[in-house]
Amino acid sequence: MPLYFGEIHIHTALSDGQGSPSDNLRHARDVAQLDFAALADHALALEERDWETTKEALEDYYRPGRFATLLGFEWTHPSGGEVWGPIVREGKDPAEVGGERFGHRNVYYRGMEGKYYPWDQPKSDRPEKLWERLKEQKLPALLIPHHPASYVFPVDWEVHNPELERVVEIYSIWGSSEIPESKGNTRPIVRGGGETDEESGSHVQAALDRGHRLGIIAGSDGHDGHGGKTRHHRHNLTGHDGPFYPSGLTCVYAEELTREAIWDGLWDRRCYGTTGAKIKLDFQAEGQEMGSGVELPPGGELQVKGEVQGTADVQKMELMGSRGSVAETYGRSPEETLQRSVKMAEPGYLYLRVRQTDGEIAWSSPIWVE
Repeated sequence: MPLYFGEIHIHTALSDGQGSPSDNLRHARDVAQLDFAALADHALALEERDWETTKEALEDYYRPGRFATLLGFEWTHPSGGEVWGPIVREGKDPAEVGGERFGHRNVYYRGMEGKYYPWDQPKSDRPEKLWERLKEQKLPALLIPHHPASYVFPVDWEVHNPELERVVEIYSIWGSSEIPESKGNTRPIVRGGGETDEESGSHVQAALDRGHRLGIIAGSDGHDGHGGKTRHHRHNLTGHDGPFYPSGLTCVYAEELTREAIWDGLWDRRCYGTTGAKIKLDFQAEGQEMGSGVELPPGGELQVKGEVQGTADVQKMELMGSRGSVAETYGRSPEETLQRSVKMAEPGYLYLRVRQTDGEIAWSSPIWVE
């Protein structure tokens, strides 16, 4: 199945970013040389004419087989105005500020129909209400939480819809939310008060440990008008508080390069994320691809294989599970393979983490052992 690279977390001047929707899509296609892209402006800032402008730009740039576009928006609970000042700039404890914080989620539609829903409207001011609004439309919709381990905007994994929230953004210019820095995260969230503590349970691995079936992607959350490959980490062109990391990429195995096929690849969790490099990654267990579920074989022996074609020499490939590293191998070239017979005593999950010598990282979606 073909592999495509894209970025689906781009903010434009229609909300709190820079550049028009067309400018950002053009940059993603022609400068970043991506296969697909999506705009995810904050619904709080949008008006109906903005939504129509977004749709028009997405349709203008959609060329099946060459460049695919997805319709999306960000449900931001709460937005920065309510908590950024008190928590980040004044140093107040979140408990002192008060109010609920459910985290930020992007919504993506399979087609070009669908509405946007701000968090500050009574009909969509809680996750449960957002889920209901999406179901009422009877349109395929996918929710993707992002920067879940952010101190100021953490995701509460107790509030989770497994039917709609099938993927999580593990990395962006904010940093990686995979695991805490204390457990070996080399790109922890540092802006906005840094990352939540381990006890909060907001990191991606903690969500997987809860039993949430979440595929993995990465993105930018870029606001600087350079859709698909921001310059936040070099030149802060927006006035947003840093510091920032380079933007990540979403990588999808899809039947073809169309809007629907890319969305289906995300929905089926045939996807993975990188810190920005176009690393080619394949991960299988018992012959099943990433995002799948497999039955635990008699005796608990699983045949696992990971293959990588990197953009630099592979430093390390790690097979990760609920108890940390299950297996690992060190590399010496851009093309490496990890192939193991893995013993599992009980159901769980496995995913592959790849580190290159240049610091770039890739994370596969998990495979669930049932």
